[in-house]
Amino acid sequence: MAKTKIQLFEDRLIQEGVTDEALLEFETLLKHSGDDWNRMQHCFITAYRFPVSRLDEAVKLIEFGIDRFKNSESGIVCSYQALGSIYEEAGLYQKAYDIYVLLYSRIGNHKGNFPWCLLKMKLHIDHFEYSKEMEEYFQLCLNEDIISKSFLINKLLLAIADFIIAHNCGDKERMQENYDAICEMIEPGYKGPLNNVLKKHQYDERLRISNECWSFLESMSRIRIFGLYKSKK
Repeated sequence: MAKTKIQLFEDRLIQEGVTDEALLEFETLLKHSGDDWNRMQHCFITAYRFPVSRLDEAVKLIEFGIDRFKNSESGIVCSYQALGSIYEEAGLYQKAYDIYVLLYSRIGNHKGNFPWCLLKMKLHIDHFEYSKEMEEYFQLCLNEDIISKSFLINKLLLAIADFIIAHNCGDKERMQENYDAICEMIEPGYKGPLNNVLKKHQYDERLRISNECWSFLESMSRIRIFGLYKSKK
């Protein structure tokens, strides 16, 4: 199927760069692309195509969409989600956290997966250390609907957060339970409880965690949990 003029121009943006002149031309083309939701969607989906090394261009494109096409609240929410996700992918966790906070203050609630974004960023920012604020996000996650809680990545984050909170409280039994759960989830081939159901809806329940998260998990051991330290060989 032949590409539309907008799709061809999006390819040009990827190849030639996001300049002020290019954005003016893009804005003219997008006037023929339905409503503001569709126009913003073109911006943030194209931004996802940029590699991390061209982060500034991806951010510029999303911010352009938010600034020019303001008549779709759902489009703005999705644009901020995309912006936070792109910062997260680049390892700029504080910026991602700030964007998510801005997003929640705009939508005025904590429905869906939004608290998990905050919790994950807070874990990164605090270098996986306990904080009162992180525990508040942990409680928000516990109050989420059963469907979003059962996704594998959310289960892993919940176990990590609970492990840290239990460590702060000195609850060794709770630490052990979470450690066992984490070890099970990171085993190759582990599948979440809704795997078969989600497959029917083309959702692949696989574990995706960052390098920082792997480092944290690798640093945990039963020896550390129970205070039986010994030198590494």
